[in-house]
Amino acid sequence: MIAQGSSAFALAASGSASSPADITIGAGHGWLDGWQLNNPHEVTLASQPHPVDDADFGSGGALAIKALVRYVDPVEEPALADTALGNAQASGRTLVDWQVFPLPLDEDGAASCTAAAQSPAWQAITAPSSGTLAFRVEASPASLDPCSLTPEGGYARLENLLYRIEVHAGEADAAVPDVDGPRFGLEGLRITFSRRNASLMARVTKVSGTEITVSPAARDPRSWFAPGQYAEIVSRHDDLDTRTASAAQRLFRIAAASDTRVTLEASPAQLAASGITADGDWYLRLWDAFPDGSGTRTIALDASGLSQVIDLGDGLAVQLGGGSAARLRRGDFWTCAARADGTIEWPTSSGQFARVTPQGPETRYALLGTYALADSALVLGDCRVAFAPLTEQIQVLALGGDGQSVRADTHTNALVALPSDLRVGVVRGSTPLAGQTIRFRVIAGGGELGAGSQTLDALTDTEGVARAAWSLGPDAPAQEVE
Repeated sequence: MIAQGSSAFALAASGSASSPADITIGAGHGWLDGWQLNNPHEVTLASQPHPVDDADFGSGGALAIKALVRYVDPVEEPALADTALGNAQASGRTLVDWQVFPLPLDEDGAASCTAAAQSPAWQAITAPSSGTLAFRVEASPASLDPCSLTPEGGYARLENLLYRIEVHAGEADAAVPDVDGPRFGLEGLRITFSRRNASLMARVTKVSGTEITVSPAARDPRSWFAPGQYAEIVSRHDDLDTRTASAAQRLFRIAAASDTRVTLEASPAQLAASGITADGDWYLRLWDAFPDGSGTRTIALDASGLSQVIDLGDGLAVQLGGGSAARLRRGDFWTCAARADGTIEWPTSSGQFARVTPQGPETRYALLGTYALADSALVLGDCRVAFAPLTEQIQVLALGGDGQSVRADTHTNALVALPSDLRVGVVRGSTPLAGQTIRFRVIAGGGELGAGSQTLDALTDTEGVARAAWSLGPDAPAQEVE
């Protein structure tokens, strides 16, 4: 939603533009399901904060906006570091981020906002992720020594940790347009995991072969990149547009690490294919290795639509579900707090750990407009929903006539007219509106309006006031009109 008359996120053809790539996106702010989205400057698809390059437009379609809540930490935004604690990464912030992308709809013939919203392509893109996951604690094997107590089982580490399971890659569903990233089925899905919510990230400052220099330097060697763990190469654009991240290998085993350098088990060609540069927009994110030493686990479904039980070590495991129809996005994640007392914080149902859909990221979509190419001319339609500011909204005001009383005619039971008419005003802001219809209706106690009716429609005059004469009947001490 945008304010009436606002150019926020309005689509316009710049100059003699004849291609959707030249469409501009207006500056301003709007609201998407309650989230405020800000666009400080007029931009194009290629110059927006998260650019879209080399897009497929076809001969017509829609331009849509995708928004999600993204976490920004001091590595990405150094001003958030706590200078009083030696620039410790003790805080962060959430950001409602957005990207505008094209959705070609040639086959669906979408020429209007309604048709675009009802198209199968749009329905598939905006459908929420439907795969499920459940954490579980594993029981310890029974002791074979009759003189030893059997361990209780459950989470076995001695510290409290926040586990994170995240969708990394999979087999793309060809039926869903790949305009903001692929959708994966459960069969062949690959997941990663972290014991610290994947919160350790470092900015890439130099790439030399397979050695990557990062900043800031390690502060705690127990929570830092280490041989045998995995480093993922990530861009700040990956959350909103996962196409590039899904197309190339980005996760590599760590061969060696120091306070400022991380060497990966990869070839220089593999790193180059990932797109990594030292321009300030690239980072390394730490992931843990599964008990078998791998960086990802691949999902296989059984006849009931459940995955195999995936061991995380330390008494914890997960299992995915949802069947062959379930779909997930890269970056979908689940988190679970594990406590040193052996318990985990995970919802239960009927005494069992529940399977739940992804807990994040929360993502929302909306159509901004439609486009069509006809005889080299670019035709645009506006799908934004506008609302009037409070000072411009129409208001109906009770001006007078309520609270009157008269003595009933108990001799003849005749109606008794009130001395003053009921008066209602209609204004837009402070401007009276003439010619507006106000309906008066008796709702309790009897009585009549005007010339003997229970309902009366009256038009407002030049002062924006509608009037109705009201006569009370003898049957009730209190009578009402709405």
